[in-house]
Amino acid sequence: MVEWKKLGDICEKTSNIKWKDQADDKIYKYIDLSSVSLDSHKVIVTTDVCKQNAPSRAQQIVCANDVLLGTTRPTLKRYCQIPSYLDKNICSTGFCIFRANKEYVLSRWLFHNIGSSKFWDYCELKQQGAGYPCLSNSDAFAYMIPIPSIEEQNRIVGILDTFTASIDNLKEQIAQRRKQYEFYRDQLFYASKADLLEASKRGEVIVKSLNDLGTFTRGRRFVRTDIVPEGVPCIHYGDMYTYYGVSAEETPTHLTKELSSKLRFAKNGDVVIVAAGENDLDIGVGVAWLGKEPVVVHDACFIFENKMNPKYLSHFMRSRNYHQQIRMGVVDGKICSISAKELGRALIAVPSLQEQQRIVDILDTFEASIQNLEAQLSQREKQYDYYRNKLLTFE
Repeated sequence: MVEWKKLGDICEKTSNIKWKDQADDKIYKYIDLSSVSLDSHKVIVTTDVCKQNAPSRAQQIVCANDVLLGTTRPTLKRYCQIPSYLDKNICSTGFCIFRANKEYVLSRWLFHNIGSSKFWDYCELKQQGAGYPCLSNSDAFAYMIPIPSIEEQNRIVGILDTFTASIDNLKEQIAQRRKQYEFYRDQLFYASKADLLEASKRGEVIVKSLNDLGTFTRGRRFVRTDIVPEGVPCIHYGDMYTYYGVSAEETPTHLTKELSSKLRFAKNGDVVIVAAGENDLDIGVGVAWLGKEPVVVHDACFIFENKMNPKYLSHFMRSRNYHQQIRMGVVDGKICSISAKELGRALIAVPSLQEQQRIVDILDTFEASIQNLEAQLSQREKQYDYYRNKLLTFE
């Protein structure tokens, strides 16, 4: 029979920082979990150093192997484990720190339990506040986990760590392949506008503005509540950041025929360009629509009708050169935006259709490789989730 204990009963107590006098030049670093997703692990980002002249009583020292859980936005419910090279002298605020009492548990045992679906269900139940949700430390420490023998913990941790190591490896492969894609993409589309114009002067390439190559038409407004399971395919601007890649032949969202009749459509070969977002980093990204039927387009996007290779345009609209060109045209605000006029100013190399296809084939090879690795990663994460939940259930 496996005993169950509260996290607070099997974790060592942590202490707040005791700031010394102004003559102390000791430097502390913050832990930043902003890039850590729910299924992430061993991912730590440190911000700029913080000296002792900006004290906070909430800050604590965290040590190697501590498990951190974000308890307030924007890191709420993100978690990770502190690696050995960040041992001590690391400030933390807004996190719950689980430090394993080695008499009872391994730190990796804590880590895997905190990642379980049961723990997330518990957090959802205990989460407080609607507008600014948070989880209290007392509720986090009240969660109960199974405490088998240290030998059994080691056995189970070994199995689960095999999955996490495989996941880490796949993530590294994806990151490297993306860097390769970005490198070749930026080479093929020239590093900057100046480089593009220099190549044009040498007679290496014809350069035109997007305005010279097609027409921009803004979509028309619909909202999330208009979306239905089946019907006419539609592209909502929010999905441009999360769902779509270089091209698309189908959509996850649809509208009724009645509503769609009042809206605007992109046809096969058009490029749908997102024109609004919370920041300026992804504004202007295009998706080549290759579907057999027309697709309804949201009013925060433009439909770019053209006679170019649409995937050539879409790859270009992810390049550094393109985004450097349009950045000055982005209007900042709570929601950033850009006009068709500003998008149309962007200059692009216009080789033959045959050369456009050659460039698309090169870049698509990288895209296909990335998608294959991402599919493997998704499958491996599902396996990890399954075995984690199965192995940590002793009821």
